[in-house]
Amino acid sequence: MGKNVLFGQLFFLAMLLPVHAEESPKQQVDAIIQSLKAGDVARIEVFGVPPDLLFRSDFAPERLETGWDYKLTIRNLDSTMKPRADALAVALRSAAIQPSRGHSLDVRRGVVLYPKTPEGKRLASLYFDRSGRIGGINSTVVSFGPEFLFQLKKALHAQIE
Repeated sequence: MGKNVLFGQLFFLAMLLPVHAEESPKQQVDAIIQSLKAGDVARIEVFGVPPDLLFRSDFAPERLETGWDYKLTIRNLDSTMKPRADALAVALRSAAIQPSRGHSLDVRRGVVLYPKTPEGKRLASLYFDRSGRIGGINSTVVSFGPEFLFQLKKALHAQIE
């Protein structure tokens, strides 16, 4: 009987894991695009540190989110979301999936999208290294097309250095 209880608890915990954890990187990108086009994004946060800063070890996404030098919050997206969603969709489609490099990312910029409901949950996170060409979508390492960061800046009307 103890094994059945343990199995039930493990099954319940597995159900609580984020949905994107089991999705392929392409499915993650498609889900982000769908949420943008459906108007499900409540706010977008852009944060980072200067790309030329040097650290003793890789500057991981978790460290970036707490140790940023600048942060910009874009909210009230209802009236401006359609053109931004289209521009972001074009930019996201330029992301080329790359297998994990086996170590943590060394990032300098991040973008987090939050849905309208439930409050506080994340829709997606994007991270970029100093070149803007390698980064992460959620927890997946990807390479971005050469124009991705430029398109992202344009779509968000944000100064992402």
